[in-house]
Amino acid sequence: AQEQSCPVAITRLESSSSATAGLMAAMVGAGSSNTYLILKYQNNSKQPVTGVRFVVAYLNSVREPIDTEKITTPIHKLKPGKSMSFVRADESITGGLKMELLGWVAKVMFSDGTAWEDNGKHSCISVVK
Repeated sequence: AQEQSCPVAITRLESSSSATAGLMAAMVGAGSSNTYLILKYQNNSKQPVTGVRFVVAYLNSVREPIDTEKITTPIHKLKPGKSMSFVRADESITGGLKMELLGWVAKVMFSDGTAWEDNGKHSCISVVK
């Protein structure tokens, strides 16, 4: 029972060096850094989601990926219409500089054991400047 549209949407994707990001990171135990990756996502499907794999690409000044990372959420039931976010220190990738990001949903696991996977076209994509 794979859904055709994006079952999960990235609603915020940011490499931030702000004090707010540092406070968020401290609250979730993300570690000490000058910059943080902030990713917020929403369940747009009709059933609970138990896990999501995202791919995040860090872009250089001419908008080419210089590094990518796969991020898989912990197992957690996210009900339809609800959002969740996480913060991760990303100074080792950015060198402490705020960078433009490109992210997409690669795989979604549902509570009934079914899964949705990206077809290679990055149909669930988000670009944040």
